[in-house]
Amino acid sequence: LGHWLKTVPGRIQGPVSEAAPRKYPLVAGEPAGFTAMPDLGTPPLVPRLAGEAIGTYVLVFTVGCCVLSESYLLAGVAVGSVLAILVYALNDVSGAHLNPAVTVAIMVGRRGEMVWNDAWKYIVAQVLGGLAGAFTYGGMFMNTFPLGPTSRSTWLAVATVELLYTFMLCYVVLGTAGMRAGVDKNHYGLAIGLVVIAGVYATAWMGAGTFNPAIAIAVDVSGAYYGFGWCIMYVAAQMLGAVLAAFAHQAVQSRSISVVNSKPSAAFVSEAIGTFFLVLTVGLNLLALPAPSAAAPISIGAALAAMIYADNGVSGGHFNPAVSLAVFVSRRGEMTSPKLAIYIGVQLVAAVVASFIYTVLTFRTFGIGPVCLPNKSTPCWQWAGAGVAEFVYTAVLCLTVLHVAATRQPMREFHGLAIGFVVIAGGYAVGHISGAALNPAVSLGTDIAYFFSTWRLGYGWIYAIFQLAASVAAAFLFMTTVTSDDRDVSGKLSGNAGSQPPAAPLGPTAPFVVHQRQQVQYSGV
Repeated sequence: LGHWLKTVPGRIQGPVSEAAPRKYPLVAGEPAGFTAMPDLGTPPLVPRLAGEAIGTYVLVFTVGCCVLSESYLLAGVAVGSVLAILVYALNDVSGAHLNPAVTVAIMVGRRGEMVWNDAWKYIVAQVLGGLAGAFTYGGMFMNTFPLGPTSRSTWLAVATVELLYTFMLCYVVLGTAGMRAGVDKNHYGLAIGLVVIAGVYATAWMGAGTFNPAIAIAVDVSGAYYGFGWCIMYVAAQMLGAVLAAFAHQAVQSRSISVVNSKPSAAFVSEAIGTFFLVLTVGLNLLALPAPSAAAPISIGAALAAMIYADNGVSGGHFNPAVSLAVFVSRRGEMTSPKLAIYIGVQLVAAVVASFIYTVLTFRTFGIGPVCLPNKSTPCWQWAGAGVAEFVYTAVLCLTVLHVAATRQPMREFHGLAIGFVVIAGGYAVGHISGAALNPAVSLGTDIAYFFSTWRLGYGWIYAIFQLAASVAAAFLFMTTVTSDDRDVSGKLSGNAGSQPPAAPLGPTAPFVVHQRQQVQYSGV
């Protein structure tokens, strides 16, 4: 099937040389006797539709198996993982939309890449593939499950989170999947899968978590025994989220798919969007019923990593006043005092808005402070322990950001994952001590919403002091451990990526790289 999808007659542009070897390895650069598969151009429509149907089939089948086998703890990881690998596997066949909302977002946000005459065929293929997957898991388990809000939420709350997280998914797709020419973008599948991991854990307890009209329709049709019709609301919210994501993408990215919007306002909008979804994910995980999500650190870390991948080339992907301050203090890039003030202001406003939204959606809120856990050896932590926990892991977070993204040779493919893993580690290590906010926007934003709900002031401002102090300490530590020649001066972390080409390797690394390339050339690979 894979051979047919990639080599169907009519795909190859121009004649094929008879002298060329007929063996095509799966990975370019195999040993002698093989040649890399040539660029076969755009596949015709039939293989593309088949790829969309197959991918959506596997995606819906995975969702159904996770729900019916009650694999709730790692269901989000499973669905996000299968989406990521399907995106990588089918990207060169159909673009791996696997989601009608993504197809609509690409059609609206990147005019010329997807026309309506192809888009509706993609959508039909995705829906049919999803229905096949739903009837497969239904027949295998001899059982199905309904679509709709749970008793812990309302239809309006479910529609809102479906709209918001579909927006996030489409925004990340548009911002990562081949967005900028000349820049390594092999993390696009990972970033897309991370959005699903973040959203599923944040919203599944409400009856949401599909973010895909094909999944909503398939689950509703296969579970029609329990009632049918909720898919209309889900699809409407998801499609609206897709269209809004396309417009937001155009606001922060240039209409040309090879150029990043260099306007300062684009960086500020980017920071607002990223911080908003980070704080929203924090709130929905911690307010989940019947208890806060056990996978909250995974969900929050995944949300941060995904938004960093989407917006890193626009604003630097800070989403955290402590990170912005660390970038400013470390004296790298083009983070000026006025820009720092605007970044922090935008992040705080976005955090407050997100906090009020999760408060309205759940009718509950929470304050920031040392954690009290009954029936534990240390039932209530004091300020000394909570302050140390926040200081240490905020410093680790800022230091990681500077080391993976602020040097001459940044981790272009793994920087978002590295930063997200700091949040996951901190969440599980000190979450039961201080709550692991690690971000003044989270501390102050949630505290303001808590104040207006209860008229009691929390301790977010005290947390912010520890966190900002940690960012300054991390910046000075970075400057003492990294020489000035190794620091990045391209402005990547201050929202000016793309304005200059990547810096060439310095020192003894350059001759070694040249020699290595010569060896590859001479060996005939």
